[in-house]
Amino acid sequence: MKRLILLIFVFSGFGAYCQVVSPDVGSTSDSLETQEVTNDVEADSVKAPLNLVFGFGVLPRHELVKLDFVKPPIRIVLGAVDLYKGIGLLGTYEWRKADVPYFENDPSVLSDRYSRFIFGPTYTIGPLTIYAQMDLFGKYGFFRSVGNNNSIVGSGRKALGATFDVYNGISFGLDFSSYAGVGLNVVYALPIKI
Repeated sequence: MKRLILLIFVFSGFGAYCQVVSPDVGSTSDSLETQEVTNDVEADSVKAPLNLVFGFGVLPRHELVKLDFVKPPIRIVLGAVDLYKGIGLLGTYEWRKADVPYFENDPSVLSDRYSRFIFGPTYTIGPLTIYAQMDLFGKYGFFRSVGNNNSIVGSGRKALGATFDVYNGISFGLDFSSYAGVGLNVVYALPIKI
């Protein structure tokens, strides 16, 4: 809505305004002067700001929570949306110390904490931002698990979600992963003019 109002303002500035100067008493109509005032606003001079996103969240129904290994993991969300024509990047770091040691995918390795970093592209349409994220470089991420000749190849965390701007850059987000369940986020988009 803000961009629509801004576009209306920008394009309404391409008008020409005329004013007729009143002639002095006794002068003829030939001495009338017309002044033209133009307002030149270049469309390129008004740029959309870069929106830096930061926030926090929780994974209340994570698989490890159901198994009583960890309490619900906490999340930190960082990113930049609307980098170019609605496209951006979003990263989420999740962690929680384990109540009891457990193993993930590899029975020979016990872990005392849950930790993941997932990131991926976003696309913004008005107040709605949709995103897809994946763990590529983590301990069980896509690239680090390739070539291990076991069942964890390509099994890095993946999530699909969306955020909705509810008030002046404050958004509520909801995402889903088959392993981590539903994730809840509260984020703030800080506009920065470049």
